[in-house]
Amino acid sequence: YIDNAYLPESVRQIMLDNNLTQFTLSKMGSFDQDHDISGNARNVNVFTQWQYSFSFDYRLPVLEWDLSGSWQRGESKRNSQAIERVRNDRMFLAMDAVRDANGAIVCRVQLFNPTREQLAESVAGRISPVPLNYYLPLDAPGNCQPLKSPIGLDNTIEDCVPFNIMGSGNISAEAIDYIGTPKIQHAYVNQDFAELLLTGDLYQGWGYGAVSFAAGLTWRDQSFIDTAGPISVVELGPPVNVPSLGIQGFPPMITGGSANLHAFSTVPFLGGQTNVWEWFSELNIPIWEGSLIGSQEQRLGASLAFRRSNYERSGAVDSWKVGIDFQVINDLRLRLTSSQDVREPTFGELFDAQGGGGNVLDPRYDNASFPITRTAGGNPDLAPEVAKTMVAGFVYEPSFAAWVEGLQLSLDWYDVEIEGAVSSLGVQRIVDECEINGNATLCRQIIRDPTTGFITRVLDTFLNVDQAKVEGVDLELSYRAEPDLFGDELETFSLRALGGYIMERSDTPLGGVPFDQAGARGTPQITTTITGTYSVGPWSAQLAARYYDSVLYNARWVEGVDVDDNTIPSMTWINARLGYESELSSGASWSVNFNITNLFNREPPIVPGFNSRGGTQTVDNNYDVFGRRYNLSANYKF
Repeated sequence: YIDNAYLPESVRQIMLDNNLTQFTLSKMGSFDQDHDISGNARNVNVFTQWQYSFSFDYRLPVLEWDLSGSWQRGESKRNSQAIERVRNDRMFLAMDAVRDANGAIVCRVQLFNPTREQLAESVAGRISPVPLNYYLPLDAPGNCQPLKSPIGLDNTIEDCVPFNIMGSGNISAEAIDYIGTPKIQHAYVNQDFAELLLTGDLYQGWGYGAVSFAAGLTWRDQSFIDTAGPISVVELGPPVNVPSLGIQGFPPMITGGSANLHAFSTVPFLGGQTNVWEWFSELNIPIWEGSLIGSQEQRLGASLAFRRSNYERSGAVDSWKVGIDFQVINDLRLRLTSSQDVREPTFGELFDAQGGGGNVLDPRYDNASFPITRTAGGNPDLAPEVAKTMVAGFVYEPSFAAWVEGLQLSLDWYDVEIEGAVSSLGVQRIVDECEINGNATLCRQIIRDPTTGFITRVLDTFLNVDQAKVEGVDLELSYRAEPDLFGDELETFSLRALGGYIMERSDTPLGGVPFDQAGARGTPQITTTITGTYSVGPWSAQLAARYYDSVLYNARWVEGVDVDDNTIPSMTWINARLGYESELSSGASWSVNFNITNLFNREPPIVPGFNSRGGTQTVDNNYDVFGRRYNLSANYKF
C-alpha cells in the first residue's frame, strides 16, 4: 500500500503520479544466508504401532482338508508437529507496516486494535473449518459452527511485529518468531481382520493332477480419526479481509480457499469407519496332458474364482476370474484370463480433506496461469470400482540350440475397462472440462472471486467417474548364462529387459466426454528398463538403463495453434553398481557395494510454463532430476 513504512520514496512518487494506492508484489525464494520467513520451520514426527494376532490350523479327518483361521488387530498412532509453521494471517498483518501518530512503525491492525466482539461481527455468517462431528462431512446438516474471527485470537494483534517484505533478509528474528507458530496433528488408525480358510482336493482328476479348491470367509473393520491442534488456531480460517478493522492484503487464493490459518500445512478434522464381509472360492482344474506333436508335451489347465463382498456403505458386489493355461509345446505356453475385478475406495478417497496451493491455466482468460487453493476431498458416498479385464499372452523359452538356453520371452496384451472408476481428476482437468466442454457438474467444483472472476479455489474431490479404460502391451525378455572367461572362477551373466507400451489411457467424467491421456504428461506411451549383471567370483557389476518416452505438455493443445512446441523430450539415464562379497571362516558374510545413479549426469528436460510474473522453468519428477550421485554401502551378516 502507498503508506507502507518501508516503501522507497521513489516508488511512492510513481504511485502518486499514477493515482495508485496499492500494487501487487510477488516474491519467490530467498538467499540461504539471509533471515527470511519460515527460516526456523522444522518438522517432528513420532509413529507408534501395535499388532495382536491369533491363528490356528486343523486337518479334517477322512477328507484330509486343511482348515485354518486367524484374527489380527492393528493399532497405529501418529503425532506430528510442524514447528514455526508460517501463519497466513500473521504474515500479511506484519508486512502491512505503517507509521503511527508518533512516527513509530507498527502493524496497521494495531492502529485499529479491534475488540473480539468487532472481530466476530465482521465474519458473521461464515463457517469454521472444524466440524462438530469429525466422522461426518463439514457440510452435513447441523455439523458446522460459526467462525469466530477473521484472524487468530492468540494475541495476533497485540504481538504483531512489522517487517519489510521487500528485498531479501529484511526481517528481524522477532518477526520470524511471530509469523511462525506450531501446528500439531494426532492420527489414529485401528483395523480388525478375521478369516477362515478351507483348502483341499475335491477330485483326483483325469490323470494330470487333482482338482483342488480353496474357500473362505473374511471380515474386516477399519476406523480412523485425524485431529489437529492447537484448536484455538485450526478452528479459524481462512483469513478474511476486513479493511475497516485494519485487516487487509490477503490475496484471493488465501481468502478463497485456505482451510485454516497456517500456510501449506492443512490438517483436516475428520474420521471414518468401514467394514466388509466376504466369502470366496477358487478351483484349480488340470484338464488334460498328452503328446500330440511328436515328443512335445501338451498340457491344458483352467482356474475359476468367485468372491462376493458386502460393503457396509455400498452393499454387495461380485468379482470373478476365469483363466486358461495351455502348454502348446515344450517351449511355448499360452495364457488367457478374463475377470471382473473390484477395488474398494480407500480411507483417503472416502474421507480425506486436504488443502494446498497450486496453479491452473484458465481458458476463460486466454490460458493465463492463476495461483489457486486446491482442496482435495474424500467422498463417503463412493461405490467400489468394477473392472472388466482381459489379458492374453505367451511365454516362450526356446531350446532348439544350446546357445539360446537361458532365454525367456513373455508378451502380454491387456485391456481394462472400469465402470465407476474412483478418480481425482486434477484441478486443470476440472477447469478444462468446465470451460471447454461445458460440464456443469464440474463447474460447481470451481470457486471464482465475485469481483475479478479469477479462480480462487478448485474442489478436487474423488468421484466415481463414468468410465476409465487402459489398453497396452507388456514385454519381458530375460537371458541367463554361465560364461567361462576365467576358468577357475564361478561366473554368471544375466540380462533382463522390461518394456511397456500404452495404446489408450482414457477416462470419462460425469457428464463429460472421453479424454485419452496416453502419451501425455505423466502417462508416456513407452517406458523401458534394461538391466545387465555380470559376476565373477566375489565381484559383481551391473548396468541399468531406464528410458522414459517423450510426452505432450498438454494433451488438449494443438501444436502450431495453441503452442509452438507441445512436447517434453524423452530421457534415458544409466545407473551402475560395483559389488564385492565374501565369507569369513566363522560363517559370517560381508559385502560392499558402490552405486552411481545417473552415471553420465544426464539432465532432465526443462518443462516450460507461464504465469502472471512471466515465463517459468521447472523439471518433472518422472525423470531423474538430481543428476549424478554416489552411494557406498557395507553389510555384515553373522
